[in-house]
Amino acid sequence: RGLVGSEMCIRDRYESLQHKKVPSLNELKLWLLRDNTDRLEYDYPDFICFHYAVTLMLHGRAQHYQIGVIAIFGHDNLTNESFNHAINAIITKEGLVYIEPQMDEIFWYKNHAEIQQGSIYEFPLAENPIFVEEIYVIFNY
Repeated sequence: RGLVGSEMCIRDRYESLQHKKVPSLNELKLWLLRDNTDRLEYDYPDFICFHYAVTLMLHGRAQHYQIGVIAIFGHDNLTNESFNHAINAIITKEGLVYIEPQMDEIFWYKNHAEIQQGSIYEFPLAENPIFVEEIYVIFNY
């Protein structure tokens, strides 16, 4: 999964934080309240979900949080409409959680499991469950 097409993924050339902090869910929630990423203006195509996710990742890494960026490609399981989205992921003291950076919503799946290709999930900004066709870790978490 290190390749997208014929190009190397960014994550393959990106070092993990050396002095990372692993927050609790409460610490993460408090930090998100102070962070302003969710208050930035969505401006298609110049500032979209990917930009929110990268901005939140950079803000988090400045606090020594190993926040990653995940790209999800799939479709609405009811309408079959395309779903392409970027979110964040981080390992907390409680386990793996995801963050919807446009609204600071923290969510996770059963036993803090990773999102898997070929499965159906609910996402904060999606009206219906999403069938995940592909998932890419752009920046490690």
